[in-house]
Amino acid sequence: MRTFIESRYKQRTDVKGVVLIERPMQFSALIDGFDALVLVMADAEATAYRTHHYSRDRHYLQERWYDRSSLEILLAPGGNRDVQHWLMAGEIVLDADGFLADMKQKLLEVTPEKRQRRLLSDFSSFLRHFLLSKNYLADGDLLDAHSHILTAVHHWARLSIVEQGFVPELTVWKQVRKLNPGIFKLYEELTMSEETLEQRIRLAHLACDFSVMSKLEDCCEPLLRILGSRSEPWSATELEKHPELRDMQTELHLLLKKLVRKSLIKEVFVPTGNDLDVLEMRYSS
Repeated sequence: MRTFIESRYKQRTDVKGVVLIERPMQFSALIDGFDALVLVMADAEATAYRTHHYSRDRHYLQERWYDRSSLEILLAPGGNRDVQHWLMAGEIVLDADGFLADMKQKLLEVTPEKRQRRLLSDFSSFLRHFLLSKNYLADGDLLDAHSHILTAVHHWARLSIVEQGFVPELTVWKQVRKLNPGIFKLYEELTMSEETLEQRIRLAHLACDFSVMSKLEDCCEPLLRILGSRSEPWSATELEKHPELRDMQTELHLLLKKLVRKSLIKEVFVPTGNDLDVLEMRYSS
């Protein structure tokens, strides 16, 4: 397969890099059930057709085309986890300027800055799904409450992996079983315990509630640092546009409200125009 892919693209000047991910098992959801997935990095004008399905010698292939700027966003911390997994699991077939090898190395590195950004990203998802589960439980929607608490515990598992200096793999539960047996035990109780569904959910809520309180300040360090980096309070839009928070737009506002409620940051009310009845909320450390 590698020989075919290499010969297919090595003479094309518009193709700057190619990654080949071959099927690791009988049917792999990682590559959408195909025999192989080919990740192609090309010049921007060459990527009009982003996805291409075809067959060769009874092998079914999927190609996904990206330009370099798109890949930089997808492979950045908090970017697209599927694309990141493809690069980490795949074989680099072509790499004209070393970009793909450099990005793969960065994904495998655990620098203090990347560790903090990963903690912030997974903590925010952990918090959102935990709170959604509590809301659904209060409304009596047990199945939805159970679904969201499972997702919350999955993000908690990822958090524990990052906290210990590792990169979460595809097999998170296999990884966390060794690194944090307590979270794995909670997952088992949620999925296999003989207690009622409601009892299992409430037990998980107690554990998650304690974890949120103990991890909130440490996991939100990048956001707290940004808020304290200037004397003027920050608007929500300014925070959304901050380079370190661009991939946090969905969860950012929930984090801000949680930090305010725990008195870790302050709300500052600023008049908007001549209407003193309408005050903009800004945030400072």
